[in-house]
Amino acid sequence: MRILIFLFSFSFIVAQSMPFRLHETLTYKAFFSGVPAGLGELTVIKLDTIQNLPAYHVRFKAWTTGFSDKLFSINDKIDIWLDTKSLETIKVEKKIQEGNYKKNSMSLFYHNDELIVVDGDTFSIPRGSQSPYSLFYSLRKESIPDLHDSKLNMVAGGKITQLKFLISSKQKVTVPHGNYVCNRVTPIRTDKKKFKNKGEISIWFSDEKPAQIPVKIWIKLKFGALILELVDHVN
Repeated sequence: MRILIFLFSFSFIVAQSMPFRLHETLTYKAFFSGVPAGLGELTVIKLDTIQNLPAYHVRFKAWTTGFSDKLFSINDKIDIWLDTKSLETIKVEKKIQEGNYKKNSMSLFYHNDELIVVDGDTFSIPRGSQSPYSLFYSLRKESIPDLHDSKLNMVAGGKITQLKFLISSKQKVTVPHGNYVCNRVTPIRTDKKKFKNKGEISIWFSDEKPAQIPVKIWIKLKFGALILELVDHVN
């Protein structure tokens, strides 16, 4: 009984201190170069334990629908585990299906040892490095306007890229879910190199505190722009 009371109390405290709740689901409509292409979803699945650390298990999914699915099918699922205190990335599992391309991958972050293990291979990383997919949640805990010109190390596939955040505050954004005032976050590489396959991204976070939900996501790709716009928010 004491264990159950402790777990309940811990879950309550964590929920109160974070800008999101367990089972929060954000649903997006996807457009590619202005054409409806599919759907996207961000979900806080549950509280879990990874490496003896309490962690949020969150999931990003994206899939094509209709004509786009027949033209070029996408069915991506990325599971991320984030430290409940710092929201640092602890684990990432990726299942990517894009056309004929399929790839599964798993990454484990060992921040105290400054290491990451990617599909069995070990790489050194700076302390506090993050997976790019964690930004949808970790930035929500920050005062986003104050992040302008701040730097963060991103790790993908064992490769480290230092990013600097450019912030544009108080932008008016209209999406299917409604009208928002947002802070736009645009990460750029500090080495001034281009992202692979273009890959530039901007995220509009609502200015509503503490939630600061990602309302709109813009990704510049090699052959066009992918835009995700919020259509539903279940909290």
